[in-house]
Amino acid sequence: MGFGTAKAVIASRAVSISIQRELPDNMLVEVAYVGKWSTHLYQGLDLNDVPWMMTRGGQSFAKAYAAVWTANHSGTMASPQPFFENSLPESYLTATNTYINAYNTSNTGKSGFIPMALCSKPPET
Repeated sequence: MGFGTAKAVIASRAVSISIQRELPDNMLVEVAYVGKWSTHLYQGLDLNDVPWMMTRGGQSFAKAYAAVWTANHSGTMASPQPFFENSLPESYLTATNTYINAYNTSNTGKSGFIPMALCSKPPET
């Protein structure tokens, strides 16, 4: 059996039950139940979903993101996070450092400027 070859038939069911009674003085009482359920529905995989529980370099994505967010919102420079450092290839980190250096150089001295930290690959543990 290959990928996508086992297909189940989607089933949807609906139920509606209603009971009415006429009471004295032209009063009407109605009780009703409406229900619907389905089985074998397609559940897609969101490839853009954040990997909150994934761990790289001994750090979870959630902790790495929280550290960067906290530093950003407190106006300080974020330290390198092991999760991000171990998730990217060395060539990407080198190219990114080139852009970070250019950004820091062009903005040094500007009011409110906080320099970006360089990417550094921590030793493998």
